Amino acid sequence: MYYTKKHYPFQGFFLLFAGLSLLGCTDEDDSYTAAHPGNAIQFSVERIATRTHYEDKYEENGTVYYPIDWDAGDLIFISSADAYPGTSIPGQQYAIYSVAPADDASYHGSITAIDPTSGSVDGAYGLHWGTEENFNKPYTFYGAYPAQRVKGYPTEVENMTSGTLTMQYYTNQVCKITSVENGQYESEPDMMNAYMLAKKTLPTPTQDHILLDFKPIMTTLDIHITAGNYEVATGIIQPVTVTGVSIITPGELKDKELQCNVQDLDEGTISLTNFYPSASSNECVFVGIDNALKSNDEKSFGYVDLFEGESLHLMAFLPPFRDVSNGTQIKIHAAGGLSFEFTLKEGQNYFEAQKRIDVQLPDVSPVTTKANDWISQLNNSKLLRTLSIPGYECKKGDDSRLSVLLNMGIRAFDVNELRNGPLHGQDLPQEIIDIFNNFLQQHHEEFIILLYDVGTEDLGIGKPKFELTKDNWNNVTVSNVRGGIISLKWIEVFGKDHYEQEGVYGGLWGGENDLPFGYNKRNDALLIPNSEWTVQYRDMEKDATEIITWNKTNYEAIIKTAIQEGCIGIVMTPYAGEIYADDTYTYSDLLIQSIIDCNFKLH
Repeated sequence: MYYTKKHYPFQGFFLLFAGLSLLGCTDEDDSYTAAHPGNAIQFSVERIATRTHYEDKYEENGTVYYPIDWDAGDLIFISSADAYPGTSIPGQQYAIYSVAPADDASYHGSITAIDPTSGSVDGAYGLHWGTEENFNKPYTFYGAYPAQRVKGYPTEVENMTSGTLTMQYYTNQVCKITSVENGQYESEPDMMNAYMLAKKTLPTPTQDHILLDFKPIMTTLDIHITAGNYEVATGIIQPVTVTGVSIITPGELKDKELQCNVQDLDEGTISLTNFYPSASSNECVFVGIDNALKSNDEKSFGYVDLFEGESLHLMAFLPPFRDVSNGTQIKIHAAGGLSFEFTLKEGQNYFEAQKRIDVQLPDVSPVTTKANDWISQLNNSKLLRTLSIPGYECKKGDDSRLSVLLNMGIRAFDVNELRNGPLHGQDLPQEIIDIFNNFLQQHHEEFIILLYDVGTEDLGIGKPKFELTKDNWNNVTVSNVRGGIISLKWIEVFGKDHYEQEGVYGGLWGGENDLPFGYNKRNDALLIPNSEWTVQYRDMEKDATEIITWNKTNYEAIIKTAIQEGCIGIVMTPYAGEIYADDTYTYSDLLIQSIIDCNFKLH
């Protein structure tokens, strides 16, 4: 396979950055020889340098372009129901090709078939022309980048012009900070999320190569976030700790994949057969941060501290949605109880191939600071057992801190220590009940989970919105519990199957056919993902240094995870609401926010 240095701007709605076309050499190029029956098929794509990264932008006729180039080692998927498989892939209708730039080539670089297992170049793993009796016929080829994301492709000859090419869709994306100058943070995206497709139909083979014109298909949002000012007199002078950005789009994309109608590729566009516009559900992409340039005084690498006037540039790759920008929200994720959401204006087409969106954060003051209402942005149909929920194990005297914790996004509380009198059988004090009820009256799209040991039916809170039992917890949705308190009593959870191990109470629902649910106070590391939705505690009897290390280790494990599905369940976060303990940073605010962020990046 070859690719050329040629590059032409191209205006197209679904082509990345509304101005980029990947064109290659012409089929009449004299450097190629005639095709022969049974020979390996040679392919051509655009440019010799490197790909799947952005070059420096340039301007032409008033339009700004961001050229894309290939990177060495990029993997391309090529399929055809008409071609013949190499001897190492009998019966297979596709092959994997690797980009290998040739620095000394004046016009072409090499892209060759590889053994996907070892990565070694091997023509026996490529596609070939048909043999003598099957040589002179039409051939249709499909190309897809990256090869690693392809899940399905047209496999029958009759489906080659009307079938579906399916690619896995990643909602957990990351941008890496590459530079900072004068308070402006620049980043580069993971170009594995910049999907490209190609289609080529030949009436009959002529030359030994095929030109595949790869077209970017993703909608790309170029997001620039600028921090507001501070009201110094209020004492609020901390930076805004940005942990990522979410783009929440009305509609439903079934099966978390892009089912692309290949017939559209003939027209240079793409449509999805599995996207359904809807006002009652939404799709969400989360872009996290890898702050590789963090300074020595920064605590970790999954965030950027924006002081007043500083800015951050992130890029998000969305599916090629049509006509869905109305109602789309941009959510800036920030630690410490800050919440910033912006709805894109109606009548503006934000779903072009590339669109710059400028987000000006409001000035930080007690007036603009509000609760982190993260549950309000989740789909009603989302199951409770798929959520990642930051929690807190309350101590005596925590009454005055509950409002702060609620505003930070804590939604699960172990309230045993707050009850009147002895541990068993006592209500919560009325002033604590009032705190929870008042919060829900003001934030009716949220909910609160209260965990407690055996005792009264309702802790004095009245009838709860929902009571989790082993018979219903598996099917409870967010819409079932919005605006209310969920009670979760240990004795009802575990019943006769509870046990004590080394003095620590825990257990599982015990029927062979029951989905397990329980809690564990002895986890040295969080379960990521937590498929059993175990309530995860940390033993607070450990010394502060050990507990803080647990916070830091698990925070970093969450932001590093590359998984795309699952959840972490309920996590009781030590030192929640306490930024420092004995003059040592606790990581509690970052841990809480990283747990919340999982609800937007894992589906």
